[in-house]
Formats: sequence, structure tokens, C-alpha cells
Amino acid sequence: MYGYAARYAPSTVIEARINALVGTDMLGRFLHVQHPTAKQAVITAIDLLGRAVISAAEIGISFPLQRRDQLLEYVLTLMGRDQSDDLVDFSIELLQTQTVALSACTTLVSIEPRLPMETRNRVMKATLGFFALPTEPSNIVESLITNLIILLGAILLTSGEDGRSRAEQLLHILRQLDPYVSASAEHQRRRGCVAVHEVLVKFRNLCSGGFGASGSYPTLSLKHIDQGGPRGSSSLPCMLEFFAWIVTAIV
Repeated sequence: MYGYAARYAPSTVIEARINALVGTDMLGRFLHVQHPTAKQAVITAIDLLGRAVISAAEIGISFPLQRRDQLLEYVLTLMGRDQSDDLVDFSIELLQTQTVALSACTTLVSIEPRLPMETRNRVMKATLGFFALPTEPSNIVESLITNLIILLGAILLTSGEDGRSRAEQLLHILRQLDPYVSASAEHQRRRGCVAVHEVLVKFRNLCSGGFGASGSYPTLSLKHIDQGGPRGSSSLPCMLEFFAWIVTAIV
């Protein structure tokens, strides 16, 4: 209800409505809910707050989302995973919650203020491990992996202010993806290769002016990531060094 109230409020009161919801820490009271449906509802409310900010910016009402980084922490908490997890829980309900959470993370990192390095590292550390998920249940896992790749693209697009900082961000993401590109499991290598490809395409488009203002990110549609054919993944470590050299030369 809170998210929809902000999302569909009149443009003249959007900022005040969002600040009222976030400033009172009303959403923080729901961090201890246990039922998956309740968790997804809170995450969706946070996502809608972020989307309301994006929609307001599109009609000329730009303002930063107060306590955006804290809202990201809320989403990661409700997602039920941090860097110490070993991916032993593959319940459908948890995977669905994590899929919704990744979408909310993408929304939040796509709005002002720009993502601080500490927050970026926290988000990536909490989510990159999903590349190691098993392939089943395939429909849910593929949606989750797709949302993760979209999130990485959003981080790339919104974390830098100039060519050099964006190039450094690209190299950081590529280094984090390298363990999956060179993993022994084929499905992890394939996911890593797809992620590298998508991130590089986004960087190319960013350099050529292919994206709009911060907060505008394309919708990625990846079908059958885990069932795709071989993509020459054994050559990716060398490719990463090659692209690193190119990026360094550009900036």
C-alpha cells in the first residue's frame, strides 16, 4: 500500500509523500517478517518508491531518494542472503523473493544519488554468488540470473561520472565476473560469459551516448541462458585482459 501510494501520487506531492514514508522508517518495521509473500510485498513497496522517483524525473521533477542506501540494505536483508551464505537453500519461495529483490536493487541503484563505492561493493558481494545457483527450477533461476545481469548493467551505468571512473567500474565488474567465466561448471561459465557480453555492450553504448539520463536503463531479455550453446568461454580470461587494455587506452 505504501509503495503504491507514492508511485501513483500526483506529481506535485510525490516528493513529500516519499519523504514521509522513508523518513519515518515505516518500512524498517517490517524487516523481521518471515513469510515469503510478506517479504516480497515489502520489497515491492521499496521498488515502487524508487520507480516513483524515476517517473517523477521523467516529467521534470527530479529529487534524490532519501536514505536510498538504507533502503538497499533493507532489500538485501529481506532477500535472505549475504556474503556468508553457501547457497544451500534453493526453495522456490526464496528464489522468487530473491528475484524480486534483484529487480528492486536495480531500481534503487538507478536513481540519484550516485552509488557510493562502499554500497556498490556491498550489493555486488551479496548478489554475485547467484551465478553459482543450480539450473533447476529453470524458469525461476533464469529469471533470477537475468535480473542479476540487469543489475550489473545498472551499476555500471550509474556508478561513474566520467570516462575514467566508468572504465574503472567496468574493470571492477569484469574482475568480479572472472571466477564464473573460468568456473569448472558449464552453466556458471555460460552465465559469466553472458554477463560479460551484456556489460561490455552497455559500456560501448554508454561511450557512444546510447543511454539517457541516470535512471533510464534498458530492459534485458535473455532466454535460456543455461541451455545456450557453447560461446568459447575458455577464451574469456584472455578477452578480459584484452578489454582491460582497450579501456585503459581509451581513457
